[in-house]
Amino acid sequence: MSCVVVGSVNVDFDRQVDADTVARLDADPAVPDAGETRAVATPPPGFDGEGTLGGKGANQAVAAAQAGAETVLCGAVGRDASAFDLRSRLAAVGVDTRLATCGDHTGAAYVWVAPDGENRIALRPGANGQLTPDDTRQHRQLAREADVVLVQNEVPVAATTALLDELAVAETPPTVVVDPAPADGAAPLVAHPAVDVCVPNETEFETLRSSLATAHRRGVTVVRTEGADGASVFDGSESPTEADSAAAVFTRPTFRVDAPSVGVVDTTGAGDALAGSLAATLCDGAGMETAVTRGVRVGSRACRHAGATDAV
Repeated sequence: MSCVVVGSVNVDFDRQVDADTVARLDADPAVPDAGETRAVATPPPGFDGEGTLGGKGANQAVAAAQAGAETVLCGAVGRDASAFDLRSRLAAVGVDTRLATCGDHTGAAYVWVAPDGENRIALRPGANGQLTPDDTRQHRQLAREADVVLVQNEVPVAATTALLDELAVAETPPTVVVDPAPADGAAPLVAHPAVDVCVPNETEFETLRSSLATAHRRGVTVVRTEGADGASVFDGSESPTEADSAAAVFTRPTFRVDAPSVGVVDTTGAGDALAGSLAATLCDGAGMETAVTRGVRVGSRACRHAGATDAV
């Protein structure tokens, strides 16, 4: 059971903030909204420390490996990567890596964590933003031989779709899972013919609703993650047609999975834990209900700990 993850590698810097600071952040238009991830050109003030392993690609790869899948992460780091020990950190949790070196700076995420565990993230793409189609195409054979390929939208769409193009014409393609986060610019990933499963959160679902409806009509399973409420799954058994509007397509989920009640410390990485676990479970040949149930459980557990990859 093998899983290839194509995505971002970051160094995460977390800052716990009190209610007064949350109010100031809410009033600052330069700061991401609660629950939002926003790209920035320079680090915001007030963050220090050594940083921890993060990035949606790395987080999901760690989750897949910890769920039992043989996992390879394809992505990019900067020339400063050795200072953060990223390759050895990934190897220590069972993730093999195929990481191009692109530019000086590894991607970084600056995370404000509120008292209720809600986070807002300023994302500095760094090397992630420099990953090229040639970088990803060189992994086409590895991806073709995988059981599941998992991608997100924290690296250039052109780099990801170049690999998906190769999978779309493969004789025996893997199952392809897309986490369309961040939603801005993710429509080409959602609509790609190689895709089998899409895992948006509620905000991404609404932003990409039209593209998701189009994909769903051709058979893509949509797993809408809903935080503490679990997940709703639209697997195509309701047989949407071209005549159905985007609203009509998602009227009634095929099934829902409730999340267990947990004490929330930090929601950072919870969605990644869910996606990585779901992908690993599909690698094992399990059905969608089993995969989503396991993913929701793992994602909920991740909220009980601070940080992203340490939680899964």
